[in-house]
Amino acid sequence: MYDESYGVNHILEAMESNCASHASHLHPSVAGARVLDSGDLVFADSGLADDTFNLVCRARFTDASARTRVDEVIAMAGAVNRPEWRHRHFYGTLSST
Repeated sequence: MYDESYGVNHILEAMESNCASHASHLHPSVAGARVLDSGDLVFADSGLADDTFNLVCRARFTDASARTRVDEVIAMAGAVNRPEWRHRHFYGTLSST
């Protein structure tokens, strides 16, 4: 049952953490996979050329850091050379002017 004492922000943060945990659960046991958790972002790279298990989630950027962090995520995604992360659509979606 929903406990109103938690508040909406607490529930949303718990949902984001749960999603990130499930999205990257198997990565530590898969050769070539990695999970980078910087505190403000979870970057889960399965090592596979498939977008099912390659995720960027739980982004918690500040207004001051958002532009730099988005650029860093784009660079990280480009560095791992996954086909779905090379598409111009992906980059256009993340980088705003």
